[in-house]
Amino acid sequence: MAMLLQSVSLLSLLPSLRHRLHYVDPTRLPEVSMKGDDAVAAVPAVSSFDEDETPAKPALPKQFSAVVNQYVIFPGVAQQFSRDQLFYDEGQQFQRKDSSPWELSHEYGIHGYLNETTIDTANSSYYISNRKCAPNGPSSKFSEMWDWVAAATYQGNQTLNGSACSVWALRTPKTNITLWVEIGSELPLSQYIETLAALPGAAPRLIRISQNYSEVKKGPFPAEHMKIPDECFLPPLVCEVAKDPPPPHTVVQTLDHYVAHPEGKYNISNQNTADILGDTVFTCADVRNNGTALDGYALLSHYRIALDTRFGEYALCNGYPGVCTQSRDNFHVGREASYGGKDLRGQCSDNSQDIGTWFSLPAASRCKSRADLDEGRCTWFIEERVKTINLTCPFQTHDMIGACNDGMAHPGPPNTFSRARAIYAAAFASVDPAEGGCPDVGGPTHLPF
Repeated sequence: MAMLLQSVSLLSLLPSLRHRLHYVDPTRLPEVSMKGDDAVAAVPAVSSFDEDETPAKPALPKQFSAVVNQYVIFPGVAQQFSRDQLFYDEGQQFQRKDSSPWELSHEYGIHGYLNETTIDTANSSYYISNRKCAPNGPSSKFSEMWDWVAAATYQGNQTLNGSACSVWALRTPKTNITLWVEIGSELPLSQYIETLAALPGAAPRLIRISQNYSEVKKGPFPAEHMKIPDECFLPPLVCEVAKDPPPPHTVVQTLDHYVAHPEGKYNISNQNTADILGDTVFTCADVRNNGTALDGYALLSHYRIALDTRFGEYALCNGYPGVCTQSRDNFHVGREASYGGKDLRGQCSDNSQDIGTWFSLPAASRCKSRADLDEGRCTWFIEERVKTINLTCPFQTHDMIGACNDGMAHPGPPNTFSRARAIYAAAFASVDPAEGGCPDVGGPTHLPF
């Protein structure tokens, strides 16, 4: 039934999850068993219920603004709360959500920040963060928020925060939704969603979202909230010259890159890498949140990569083979501060001493030779895979996880994850356990395209 499939339109309300996560239509995903820890939460007990007195479906607003307090649990990512200002106009096929600014120190142990806006229109979707605008992908666009209610079933009435509500629910193999609607005003007050979601190229996981609506105002809102920021129509930014390492700057430089990956997956085309601080920040959060286990990241590798330092927009890459999104530039090496936590997401700033740097390596611009790089026909060339180690060696043998916990308790800068960073560096610098070193587990000398 087509109406059942429209339940996924609610995903347009989801925040970036601070990872710039992109949600895949769950109707295109395989069914995943929701048992044990992933069991669907029961609909709360209702205060009254009479099967013979099922009311008419609520006439939910098609044009309104509201404040939405949202709590999200996504396996492998820190649990997150956001306070969002929502603007919705079904007739204009427009939705905008402005999230309150927030500090990365609470979830990632670094003093960065994010100012985020998501805009969905009839033909496109935009993610704006720290004055950078990125597309949300060709399949992302406006979808009607309440379509699914036509297929929902009445669960009874319940008092919620002093308001009498009718409770409506939809159950499908991939999406379960419960909505509390105020009786009389027919305004949404609360919504609980469980659905399968995934990063492009990654396996689906069960995500849980709790949303509480307040300050709901029916009708039109100021036209200024319909405006798409100018930066969404500018050409992709390309850095003039690298800002780190320190001068002298040259267009082509050889830099140390680090990456966590599954066993046997050494192809870093269409993958994200990081400098040593950036990967310390990433792996500390990912191991703490069990993301490395869920993604099968068993190894850490150090590469030496020669690249054109006229960096482009960072792309979010996942899976093997890699799938990259949220960048309009498929030629330049992408770059941003860890979690994008600076102005313009740190694309061209020096991030080496405070929160670290992340990179994206587009497969289309990988060089077959250093000569091709020097002549500008491509933008990155792998000089060597220096060393590969088991992730458990630094994190367990040398207690990097303890150092990560210390870093979370005392966010930097200064001294961002200083002890964890030192353990990470020592693991690659030596094979002697007494010196904090880890054995090289090997890997291919000639890396595949």
